[in-house]
Order: sequence, then structure tokens, then C-alpha cells
Amino acid sequence: MSIGILLKMGRRWPLCLTLVIGGVACLLTLFISTSSAKSGAGYLATIVLVMIGKFSVSSSNAVVPVFTAELFPTVVRNLGVGASNVPAGVALMLVPYLWNAAKVTPELPMVILGLSGVVGGLSVLLLPETANKPLSDAVESGRETPEVPELGAAGSSGANQTGETKESVSDGKESNKSVGVSSESER
Repeated sequence: MSIGILLKMGRRWPLCLTLVIGGVACLLTLFISTSSAKSGAGYLATIVLVMIGKFSVSSSNAVVPVFTAELFPTVVRNLGVGASNVPAGVALMLVPYLWNAAKVTPELPMVILGLSGVVGGLSVLLLPETANKPLSDAVESGRETPEVPELGAAGSSGANQTGETKESVSDGKESNKSVGVSSESER
């Protein structure tokens, strides 16, 4: 199911929606009073909202590895994905201590989780969409797709990506000249 969603909706919107839904579900648990949360309907509502939040955040874990890998150019992809996993590892180490924040106020852990989900989900919208686009190969190309120079007849000169032409010189080697700039011998 997640593959179908990623193919139809792209990467940004599914990740944004799953994180925002998870965050909103955590924040909605705050509106259930503590006294009703310990009895029948309030307890069930709290469990349902927490499970919706947990499901949403877990489903975002299907999108994150794909999206992260597609954001980085090929030459730095391993480094980028590894560096992106560091904050996740730090967060996993800090989660057990999050529940100590309940000593300040019982709602604080859910506020932190909810706001993190909403802010994280909305910040995904600042990233470029990577679905159905070729992966960039070099750092210089950034988000742009590298253009492939047209191949002409064998031995003919053509323009490359930097606007230079290659011309053969008398000893058989090629030299680069900027387009539109003539050499002194051509003047």
C-alpha cells in the first residue's frame, strides 16, 4: 500500500501528512480531561488517538529512507543518509527521558511529541519533491538535472555544458575555447 501511495502522491505530501496527523493526534489527547481519561469513553478515546499517532509516525518511516536517499546527489548519498540518521538516533536516546517531563505537568510529553510532529511535517514542505525525477549525480548540479551534450558526427566539435567548444589543434590534441571568443590567430 505504501508503494502505491509513494508512486501516486510523491514523497513530500505523504511524509508531511503522516507526521502532521501523528502530531495532531497527540495534541488532541490534551483535550480529554484527566478524570475522564481514566474511565470508559475517555480512556478509549485516548488510546484511539495515541494509536492513530503511533500508526501515522510509523507509516512515515516507510517514506523517510526513500525520500532522504533521493535528496542527496550520488557522490555524497551515503554520507548524507548517514548524517540524516544521526538526529534520529539522538532522538531515540532521548525519548525515555521525555516521560520525565511529566513531573513538570502530565501533558508536557504529549505536547512535545505533538508539536514535534506538526513542525516536522510542515518543514518537509520546504524540501523539493523527488518523485519521478532523475537523481542528481554531482554536487554542483544540485536540484537541476544534468544535461547530456548532443553527440555529433565523429570528430566534429560541439558545445559542452560550460559553453566551451572543443577544437582540434595541429598536434591532434583538443583545446578548449569559450564560445564567441576568438583567438589571436583567428583575428
